[in-house]
Amino acid sequence: MNRKEFTDRLFVLALVLDHDMTQKKADAYWEIFKDYPDKELIRAINVSLKTSKFFPKPVELIGIIEGVSTGSELYDRYKAEREAQRAIERTNQLLAEREQWKKDSIVSPTKLIKALKEGKSLDEFKRTLPKPNPTT
Repeated sequence: MNRKEFTDRLFVLALVLDHDMTQKKADAYWEIFKDYPDKELIRAINVSLKTSKFFPKPVELIGIIEGVSTGSELYDRYKAEREAQRAIERTNQLLAEREQWKKDSIVSPTKLIKALKEGKSLDEFKRTLPKPNPTT
């Protein structure tokens, strides 16, 4: 859908829902929706024409396109996705720390031999090794 077709549909929606639409607002909506498929945009606008009492905010049209009925449901979905992403990032961070600890905690034969030559006992040497991270 080109900008003019989209703007025309938006002005019809504004007219039906008694909303003062300006070209500036229409341009802002176009920037938000220009990459959405025509079929989905037309359906969202038509659903709004049939079901809305007020002119829809972008989040409401996006909700119609994505199959979510309200803006709060769309926000809840966004929040859940964000929390899941944070959990994935934290898990990856912990796995990386664990791998680093494994690398750091491998006993170097050279260090062990050096410690023994210096007269340290095996127990003294073990105490110098890094402690495991309790989060791994």
